[in-house]
Amino acid sequence: MRKPQRPERQPKFPLSVTARFWIYPILIIASLIFAQALKMPVSYMIFIFVLLLPVGIAAQLILAACFIRTSVRASSEAVEKRTPVSVFCIISNSCPLPFPFIEAELLTPDERGARCVPGRVGFSLAPLSGCELQRSAEFAFRGEYGVGLSRLWVYDCFRMVKLRLKCENYAKILVYPRRYELPPKPLSGESERTAQITIRQRGSDNTELSDIRNYIKGDSLKSIHWKLSSKSQELIVKDYSRNAGNSVYIICDLEPHYATDPEAQPRRPLPEYADIIDNLNSDLVVEHCLAAAMRELRALNTVKLLWFETVRGSASPASCTISSLADFDAAFRRFASAPLAARADQPSLLASLITDRGDSSLIFVTSCLDAAAMSQYVSLAAANRGMGAKNIEFMYCADDSFYIPDPEAERCVGERLAELAAVMELTADNKAG
Repeated sequence: MRKPQRPERQPKFPLSVTARFWIYPILIIASLIFAQALKMPVSYMIFIFVLLLPVGIAAQLILAACFIRTSVRASSEAVEKRTPVSVFCIISNSCPLPFPFIEAELLTPDERGARCVPGRVGFSLAPLSGCELQRSAEFAFRGEYGVGLSRLWVYDCFRMVKLRLKCENYAKILVYPRRYELPPKPLSGESERTAQITIRQRGSDNTELSDIRNYIKGDSLKSIHWKLSSKSQELIVKDYSRNAGNSVYIICDLEPHYATDPEAQPRRPLPEYADIIDNLNSDLVVEHCLAAAMRELRALNTVKLLWFETVRGSASPASCTISSLADFDAAFRRFASAPLAARADQPSLLASLITDRGDSSLIFVTSCLDAAAMSQYVSLAAANRGMGAKNIEFMYCADDSFYIPDPEAERCVGERLAELAAVMELTADNKAG
């Protein structure tokens, strides 16, 4: 889970005095002078009340710790990025006494939706009642976020002393990337004829029913088992066995290039995106990887996603095989929240794990074209062609609106893309955002 930004450091002891605490010594001195001057029962009673005031404050704060409870829930546990979701923080008071001064620290997304930041809000709790704080959250990046309450401060009636209640109560929200499809690859010549033969061969296997399963969005209406669907009151589809298509490996580059070596990158991000450019690029890479996987799945190919993920502080290879729409949904849920992995030369390391490159196709997906990466991709193209790879595609995804307009940098990117297009199939999307 993408952890929220931690608030400022708090003292270890939960009870502390405020800037208004100086009022109490003045009240003691004033009530003492008042009692000595008048020498009346009422004046002595006022002095005793002021003297015992800390006891009443302590009792009030102890009751607050015992009877104030919190809960947090979100209107949805999984949303697509840039989709608003409502978060409800409920603070309840089961004590017959009121608490007029309470402050809560809420963790909600910042203005850019990049990370969760703390913010304070004040309110009161009536006896045997509660307060609901509703906030609308919108996230700009995929991942898992924790939104909700981190702390409560309960003040006495004079706001001289405050008690910090630790109530880390978060609603976990899984933010998915955009989901879309790429157009199918154009076929021509011998490759088109081979593809048509392959499709006809696979189609013939659809006469062999192998299983039944629940309907998944994208399934053909012709495969619905209407008799079973009417009995179970939900759509059931027939799952046919078929020959496996070509194996396609999609190698995802999730390295934080700008954080690792910003000077090596050909383009400079705009100031407002400088600290989040790697997150923006990783979202584009993940979205294009998933779109490419769906494109290949529609072409009846078997897809294997390869990427690096961080496990216990170190980057390790991860993979996911997709051969059906059900597999794609499972891969989408797992791969959609893959974080950045601080490991250099990811494409080369992942490509070295492929054992059947002579009988498969490769797709490299990245958003950065520094000189080191260029050399790496050119070498990989030559090596894989030498091993008999059927097809090698380079997918470059970027958003020009993230970068400072610079004709020289754009010319450099264009030249590097042209160099890559000479050694492998090129798919470039410079307007991904």
